[in-house]
Amino acid sequence: MTLHRRAQGLLRIIAILIALVGSATAPSVARAARFPTAAIPISIGSWSNPSFTESPAPLATQPWAEAIGPTNSPGPRLGHSAILDTLRRRMLVFGGKYGSAVLGDLWAYPLDGDTVWQQLPPGPTAPQRFQHIAILDPVRDRMLVYGGLDSVGARNDVWVYPLSGGGTWSPLAVAGSPPDAQISPCGIYDPIRDRLIVFGGYANGVLRNDVWALSLSGTPTWTRLQPSGLPPEPGMESSAIYDPVRDCMILAGGQASGVSHADAWALSLGEQPAWSLLQTHFDVLGRGGHTTVYDPVRDAIWMYGGAAIDSYLYDVWKLSLSGSPTWTTGGPFGVNQVPPRAYHSAILDSRNDRVIVFGGAGMGSTLGDGWVLQLSTLTWSPLPGTPLAAPAPEFLLDPGTTSILLGQTLEILVGG
Repeated sequence: MTLHRRAQGLLRIIAILIALVGSATAPSVARAARFPTAAIPISIGSWSNPSFTESPAPLATQPWAEAIGPTNSPGPRLGHSAILDTLRRRMLVFGGKYGSAVLGDLWAYPLDGDTVWQQLPPGPTAPQRFQHIAILDPVRDRMLVYGGLDSVGARNDVWVYPLSGGGTWSPLAVAGSPPDAQISPCGIYDPIRDRLIVFGGYANGVLRNDVWALSLSGTPTWTRLQPSGLPPEPGMESSAIYDPVRDCMILAGGQASGVSHADAWALSLGEQPAWSLLQTHFDVLGRGGHTTVYDPVRDAIWMYGGAAIDSYLYDVWKLSLSGSPTWTTGGPFGVNQVPPRAYHSAILDSRNDRVIVFGGAGMGSTLGDGWVLQLSTLTWSPLPGTPLAAPAPEFLLDPGTTSILLGQTLEILVGG
């Protein structure tokens, strides 16, 4: 094994350790995600018994030592969800995970006027959930959450939160046999048939590629769909959007058995649903835990971030759906500005022609920052009223000195 590959593997282990140590407890107020502010030499020796030594570098030497922005915001989290409340022009962020704590708080961020986060009243029975599905139910003016993980394990229940007046969470009574309890499925709201569509995930130790529908009118009822055509491979951490022009659900990416997928699939939603492969690979790096949103102005899908097998990503891709679907990009927008991330949330604010990204898992930390991607210029800017995260670490490997410098925060000595 080369020194470079050993270093890559060690960096991933260190990133996980930093995330675990830095996320030990859930925050009572928001703060900026940060990395250790002093260099920590790690003596590897023969790649066993590493020792950690703190350097005397002072905290104030790091430009991101202080949290930037107000403390009244959701705070760091990953595996949460976000929806667009179209009636009130606000983004709603729910749940997620921080350290060992599974969260059940609900926050609103206005898209116009004062950019001040507001925590909504949860009521006495709020669910705690991450790696779940959340949709807007516009007919009944409520948020709907399905599946995911709580502090006990995987779930297949459905919860609803009314968006008018003083809301409180309540479980939704459903008929029919539900899907098995799932982790990291993806789903959409089907506006024509007024139902939730669920695909894939991880259930009972098995990756899935089955499709389920929960009707929302009358008595909510689960039904397993049986689409024709070759389906996507079983997997989890895919993203899904509803395509109103072609009346279909479009999947992108996902993780399956150690492989990050880069393909895109369409599921027609008529009386005879059918799978079809839209786009495979090309220059798009396979990923899971990313986000996609549908842009009606350009008839396109925007994809951001995610986790590949050995890295977090910060690239932006557009899948044009008119004619022959094609992935395009102008480069990894946000280099040295927006920290790479996965398991974040994103919504499209069509009126302001922008995508809003919040939180997620970063390189060695759980993030609580927010960013705005202006689609007309493909430029990033911080989300007002939200703390910033530490800049993404970078490392330089010099075989001549057998050391790695991780940004300004971590130095690894790999000599014997």
